[in-house]
Amino acid sequence: MDIHTIAELADRLIAAEESRTPIEVPSIAYPGMTVADGYAVQRAIITNSMELPVMPRRRQGTGVLMHG
Repeated sequence: MDIHTIAELADRLIAAEESRTPIEVPSIAYPGMTVADGYAVQRAIITNSMELPVMPRRRQGTGVLMHG
């Protein structure tokens, strides 16, 4: 997989997680995907998540702010 495809797949997986919407299994959508490609996508997701600000959220039913 090239860098653009890796970034695209990472973005799709992040969006799916945020919207809680399933997507097609990546190895089906990208039949030539290797284990190394999977790790590259994982690194892209981690890098992306480190760049995003963490928004505080309230613990359900308590009004207590949590981070993460």
